[in-house]
Amino acid sequence: MPPFFPSWTNCSQPNKWHSPPVVTAVVLGILGVLLGLGSSIPLASLAPGAAAVFLAACLAGIAFCTWWLNVRLICLGGDMSAIGAVFLAFPPQATFGAWNFSNYDTDYTFDLLLWPFKPLVTLPAPFVGDTQYNAAEWDPISVGNLYSNNALFWKTIDPSLIDAFGQPVEAVKDQVNLILPQQTMAGLNLSFSGQPEGDKGTQRDPQQLLLHCEIEGQGIYLLRIWLGVMAVLFGVAFIASAIPGLSWFLILLALILSLIAGPIIQNQQGQAPPAGGFGGSLNAYNYDQNPSALVDIVYCYGRWVYDSLHSGWNEFHPLHFMIKVRVGTLTPGAPVTMTQAQLATGSWPSNLGEIKSMYDAQFELIFTPETAATQQQPQNGWVLHPLLDGCIGNAPYPEPPAPTTI
Repeated sequence: MPPFFPSWTNCSQPNKWHSPPVVTAVVLGILGVLLGLGSSIPLASLAPGAAAVFLAACLAGIAFCTWWLNVRLICLGGDMSAIGAVFLAFPPQATFGAWNFSNYDTDYTFDLLLWPFKPLVTLPAPFVGDTQYNAAEWDPISVGNLYSNNALFWKTIDPSLIDAFGQPVEAVKDQVNLILPQQTMAGLNLSFSGQPEGDKGTQRDPQQLLLHCEIEGQGIYLLRIWLGVMAVLFGVAFIASAIPGLSWFLILLALILSLIAGPIIQNQQGQAPPAGGFGGSLNAYNYDQNPSALVDIVYCYGRWVYDSLHSGWNEFHPLHFMIKVRVGTLTPGAPVTMTQAQLATGSWPSNLGEIKSMYDAQFELIFTPETAATQQQPQNGWVLHPLLDGCIGNAPYPEPPAPTTI
């Protein structure tokens, strides 16, 4: 199996979640202004005031980055898997700007159309805020109210939806459950808007059976580190305010270095896998209206979370890894894509359910305590050949052949 993609975030348990630290930012801003005024007036210099305000801004930024990295994503049940087609792909945009916070979100994101659905098949209206996408009249519904519909949904599923599924309900229940409201979220009074609602210039019906996936970049993680560096510089500048020249030098140095560090940090972007047949890019549906265009069929494995920064949906964040599925067979050299025309008509390969089960079984085996214990055995940690470093474990090895005399 391929290695995990890098991850820079953690998810919080529902009882540990809290809203963005707006109050903290406001308090730091007020303290920064008061501290700056209290220092600048006696010294008749703007340097300590500027240093105090910039220091407060950095500390507020660190608080928000920490929330973004460790609190924003709410755990829904550990690592999960899904199989489907890459529907829309959003590589990070290289629009550098040191002072634009959104540019530091360097995750590579895409939506996975869950197997075995057609692109225009949608969830019933009770599961989202509106029956059709309308950005001007968006009305998210609370997670708690929606969760109460889950059991009813599976018990009284509309016959037309069964036809749309094209599969027995039990065959698709686990996949669909990934994007439905969950009981663990019901008590947080957060909203659930359906799937990602047309961000990045696209319009997706929020009732489509799409699972949002994100391959993480380092942007926000490195930004927090850099804000810490700047906070030290501004703090020293404030302490050195009795020497105005030194204080202004440190303030300007921090600001100038930010213009250099910003684009460098923003360039640490998540990427589509270079290996596994992807070549660093994904063949996505993307509404290209090209029937012969290819679409990647993939197996995804990631941390299942609810993203509280938006108006509310479930996703894989981070995506640990993804594997391009060979359509119809796992034989080397077999096709690894299907066309947009095939996807539009729901002409999925017949054995995707079996392929998903096979991968799931492998991952279940990999993460068992027995596998971990086997990996810790000395003979499975060779640095040199066992005949050279003596790490032979319990298995006998033949003596090396006698050297050949020439």
